Amino acid sequence: MAAPGRGAVDSGLDRGLQWALEHELDEYLETGLRPGERPTPIVVGRRLPWQHQIGQPIDRPGAEEPIFGGLVNLIRVLSGRLPPNSIHLPWRLAAAAPEAGAPHVPSPPIDRRQADIELAAAGMRHRIDPQDMERWRFRENLTGIVMVHGIGPQLAGQTLLDWTTPIITLLRDAVAADAGRKFRKEPALAPPSRSLHDIDDPVFRANIDFSGETFPVVQVRIPWRAKDLEKAKADYERAMEAWEARTIDKEPRPPEDPRWIFTETWWASEVRPPTLRMMVAWLGEQGGVGRIVQGIQQNTFGSGPLHHLARISVLPFVSVIASFALILLIVGLAISRFIPIASIREAVTLRLASAFLTDWFGGARTLLRDPAQSANVRSRLVMTVKALRAYGCRRIVIVAHSGGTIVTLSTLTDPAFPNLEVDKLITIGEALNLGWRLEAVDPDAEHPVPPKGNRMLGDLGAKRRLLWRDFFGTHDPAASGPPDPPVDSMKGTDRFTTERIYNRMSVLGDHGAYWNNDEHFLIPLIREIDVPNGNRRKSRFYRDAVESFVRARRKERLSFLRLWRRGTSTLPIMAIVAAALVTAHGMIPLIGSAALAVLESVPFSKELGQLGAKLSSLGTFETDGILPFDVIYGIGIGVLLGGLAFLVLQALIPSGARGLWRQRKWWQRTALLVDISLGPVPFALILVGWWATVGATGGLDAVRNFVVDASLPGTVVFVGAVVFFATIGTKLRAKLRTSSSTPLRIIAIAFSALFLAALLVALAGASLGVILVYTGSASRPDSEATRTFVVGAVVVLGLFRLLQRVGEWRWDAWDIRERQQLRREPLKCPGRGWSIVIASMLSAIAIAAAIAVAIGTPATFSGSVTREMAFWGLIAATIVLSAITIAKDVVDNDVDGAGRLVGSSGPGVVQPKPTGPGQGSP
Repeated sequence: MAAPGRGAVDSGLDRGLQWALEHELDEYLETGLRPGERPTPIVVGRRLPWQHQIGQPIDRPGAEEPIFGGLVNLIRVLSGRLPPNSIHLPWRLAAAAPEAGAPHVPSPPIDRRQADIELAAAGMRHRIDPQDMERWRFRENLTGIVMVHGIGPQLAGQTLLDWTTPIITLLRDAVAADAGRKFRKEPALAPPSRSLHDIDDPVFRANIDFSGETFPVVQVRIPWRAKDLEKAKADYERAMEAWEARTIDKEPRPPEDPRWIFTETWWASEVRPPTLRMMVAWLGEQGGVGRIVQGIQQNTFGSGPLHHLARISVLPFVSVIASFALILLIVGLAISRFIPIASIREAVTLRLASAFLTDWFGGARTLLRDPAQSANVRSRLVMTVKALRAYGCRRIVIVAHSGGTIVTLSTLTDPAFPNLEVDKLITIGEALNLGWRLEAVDPDAEHPVPPKGNRMLGDLGAKRRLLWRDFFGTHDPAASGPPDPPVDSMKGTDRFTTERIYNRMSVLGDHGAYWNNDEHFLIPLIREIDVPNGNRRKSRFYRDAVESFVRARRKERLSFLRLWRRGTSTLPIMAIVAAALVTAHGMIPLIGSAALAVLESVPFSKELGQLGAKLSSLGTFETDGILPFDVIYGIGIGVLLGGLAFLVLQALIPSGARGLWRQRKWWQRTALLVDISLGPVPFALILVGWWATVGATGGLDAVRNFVVDASLPGTVVFVGAVVFFATIGTKLRAKLRTSSSTPLRIIAIAFSALFLAALLVALAGASLGVILVYTGSASRPDSEATRTFVVGAVVVLGLFRLLQRVGEWRWDAWDIRERQQLRREPLKCPGRGWSIVIASMLSAIAIAAAIAVAIGTPATFSGSVTREMAFWGLIAATIVLSAITIAKDVVDNDVDGAGRLVGSSGPGVVQPKPTGPGQGSP
C-alpha cells in the first residue's frame, strides 16, 4: 500500500489506519485488545465427521463415509493405526481434555469502567484528544476478512471481487433457505427491522480503487439471529427509557447490524519476477520439479506399494526430464527470434510457457528465496490487518489461497511482528506443502523438513488464539493432500483441522475450482467466518445436517463427471487397440489420411516431412561414429508403443466413482458396473477376438510374435533398469549427504553425471525417433502406413477429447442449476431426470464412435451408408444434442419457480449508520 488515503477512491480503512498510526496505536491494532483487556477464550467444540486433525492420515478420495467417521477412527485406534488421543468421538468435547496446543485460560473479564479509564490514559500518553479516543473503539458487530491471493500477476481488486461474488450470492440464498425450513416455528435469520427499502442485496457499501493505492473494501450485511435481534431491541428500549428519565447521561445507540468487512492483501505488484534462466535452474537443475512431482504422486498413490514404486523409479529422473524440457523451451525461444515470419516468431505456446515460469510460478521462488521482496509482502499483510482493526474490527479472519498461504504463515510467525494476532486462518489449495518440499534439506525424505532458521519452519501452534481451518481439493497439485507441517506442535490439535473437498477431481481443474464449490467449500466458509473464534457448528447459516446432505449430493454429481471422463479417455484407447490387433485398422487410416492432408497446408509441414525422410534414408548406410537413423526410428516406435501400453494400464484401473455414493447401494453397484464395463471388459473382449482371429491359427508362435512385436521384453528390461539405477541413485545421494570422503564424492558425482548425461542423450534420441515416425522413412516400406495409423490415432484421441469437453460443458450447466437449488432448498433432493437423459445420449454417441473407429472397415457398411457418412452423422448428432440442451437452458434459466428473477431471494437486512473516522464513514 503506497500510503493511506492517497488513491482515487478513499475508503474508511485508509483514514482509520492513518489516524491510528499517527497516534502510535500499533500494539492495539496488532493484538486486537484495548489497554488492560484480556483475550476471550476460543471455543473449539466437536469436530465434524469430515474434519481431520492436521497430521492425521486420511483415506483415498471417495472412501470415507461421513456418517461413520467416528466409527472408522475408533477402528483405526484399536488396530494401532492412530494414537488413542487422536480419536474424537461425538460426545467428547475439546474442553474435557486440554492439550499442549490449547489456548490459555484468560483472566476474568475486566471492569469496563476501569478499561475506559486505561484507554483514556493511553490516549493521554499518545497525546490524543479525549473526544477522538472515545470515537475509536472495537465494534463487536464488525468482522474483518482479509483475502490473500496466490502467485501470479493478479490485478488490484480482482481477488476481492472474484471471491466476494459467490459469498454474496450464497448469503442471499441462505436467508431463503433458512426461512423455508418446515421444522422451525420461526426462521433463525431475522428479517430487517427498520430498512428503508425492501431489497435483497446484502452489500452495504463498496470502495474499490483499481489502482491499488488504497485498501479496497466490500461491506456485507449479515442477517440477525431472531433471538439476538429481540434481545438487542429490548436492551435498546430499556436504555432509551433510562436516558429519557435522565438516569444515564449518554444517549444509547440503536442496535447495529452485523457486518463483514472484506478487503484484500494485493501483493502481486510488490514482487519483481525472476529471470527465465533463474527459474530454469531452480526447477530443473536444483530439483524443484522433482519435489513438486513427489508431492503429487504421494497424494495420488498414498503410502502403498504404488507410492514406493513411483518414488524409486520416477522421481530420480524427473529433474533430468524437466531440465531437458526447459532447455528445449530456451532453445525454442532463441531460435524463434531468427524466424522472419512474425506469427511463428511470436509462438503462443513458447511465450505462454515462458510467462508461466517467470510471472506466475516465479512468485513462489520470490517468496521462498528473495528475503527483501518477501519481507515487503509480509509488511503489506500486516498493514491490512492493522487497517481493519483501526476501522473497528476486533475479529480478523484471513482467507489465503495457494501461494498466499506461504505469505500468511511467514507473516504470522515473523519475529518482527510478535504481537500480531488473528482469530482464524482459512487456507484453500495451500502451497505450504510445496514450500516445505522446495526448502527441504533432504528431497528424498517422506516428510520434508526445511533447514533450521528457515522461515517455512514458523510455528503457528504458538499462536494461542488462532484457529486454522484448511481445505484441500482431492486432486489439487498445489496442496497435494492435507498439510504436513514439519513442526510437531502444529499437529494433533483440534484448533488446526483439515478437510478434503471434492472440486472437479482433476489435476488441471481442482486448484481454481474452490469458489465454484458451494457444498464443500462456500457453505463451510461462511459458517467459519460467522464464528471467527469458534467452531462453525455455532453458525447461524445452514446446519450440520444440511451441510452433510449437500456434501453427499455434490459427490454424486461428481461420480457422473468422473465416469464420463473415464469413458471418453478409455473408449478411444480400446478402439485403437482393437483396430491394431483385431480389425484391419478400422477407420484410423482414413482419419489419419484426412489429417495429413490438412497438415500439408500448415507452413513448413511438407518441408519437415521431406527432411525427416532424407534423414531416415541415411539409416541404410553403416558409417563409423554415426548412429543409424533406422535405429532411432525403431526407438520412436518403441516410445509410442510404451505410451500406448501405459494408457492401456491406466484404462484398466477403476475410477473409484462407486465410493462417491453414500448409502445408495443400487447406484453404487451401477457405478461399479459402468466402471468395469469401460476398461477390463472391452480389453478382455479384444484379447479374445485377437486369439480367435490370429492366436488360434498361429498357436504359440503367434503369442510369441505378439509379445516381441509389442516390445514387451524390452519394456520389462527398461523398467527393471530404471528401478535398479534409481534405487542405487537414491542410496548414493544419501551417502553423499553424509560422506566426508572427497575421493568418494568425486567418483559418485562423476558416475551420476555420466548416467544423467546418458539419460539426456536417450531423451533426445527418443524425441527425434518420434519425429521420424511422423515424417516417415524411405528405407522402411511400411513407414507410410505406420505414419498414417499414428496420426489417425492421435486425431482420434483429440476428437474424443473434444467430446469430453462437450460433456463437461453440460455437466457444468447441471452443476450450476443444482447448486442454486440446494442453496435455497438444501434438504430437498434435486431432480436429475433430464441430466441423466443427456448423459445417456452422450454416452451412446461415445460408444458408437468408439465402435465405428474400431471396426469401421468398408465391409461393415453397405448400401448408401459409407464410413464417412457414419463419421459425420455422429458429429451431427452431437451438435443437435448440444443445440437442444442450450435451448432448454434458456427456458429453465429465465425465471425461477416463484416468478422472481434468478438470484432473487427475499428482503434485505437492517441499514446501519456508522459514524466517526474509525467507524466506517466514507
